[in-house]
Amino acid sequence: MSGAFPKEIKRDLQDIDKEFHLKSVSGVGDQWDLFPIYSHKEKFQLMSNTGRESSVTCKINNPYQEQYLSFTVEIRGDSRVSGLTIGTSENSYIQIERQLLPGEIAKFEGFTNVVFYSNQWQKSGQQDVDPSQIWVKSGYQDIEIKGQVGNNMSDIHIEFRTMGPPIRLRSS
Repeated sequence: MSGAFPKEIKRDLQDIDKEFHLKSVSGVGDQWDLFPIYSHKEKFQLMSNTGRESSVTCKINNPYQEQYLSFTVEIRGDSRVSGLTIGTSENSYIQIERQLLPGEIAKFEGFTNVVFYSNQWQKSGQQDVDPSQIWVKSGYQDIEIKGQVGNNMSDIHIEFRTMGPPIRLRSS
């Protein structure tokens, strides 16, 4: 990777407020695509509502083109969450079919499934989904998270991610 990163890219990589994803170019040994990442993190509580759904709304600002909305959600606290739904509108959402227990993590990266993990990142299952189910437009918009909480309240940590256009890097 010698000489692959120009000075202006090195400055961006040193900025702790910026995130990137590096992927090798298939079939080419000395080229990589560097993707800028938009990341939005939220912590909130869903309250028990005697068998009814509770919801919260987050506002994100996707600086990139319209695309699927990638997310990682972790259930914290003492209560399970069922029927967890994450969506940008009535027609664009993903519902987690599995009840999530405290410590469990659900991750969707825009492929064809949501993958479930323990709090130690041991894979514990997956749910098939259509990635076109959750699209996010460019710019500001609301994301609604709703679900049924077992008892009292459940702390939820969530990260939303979108990916910008690649920057092609080459070794010198």
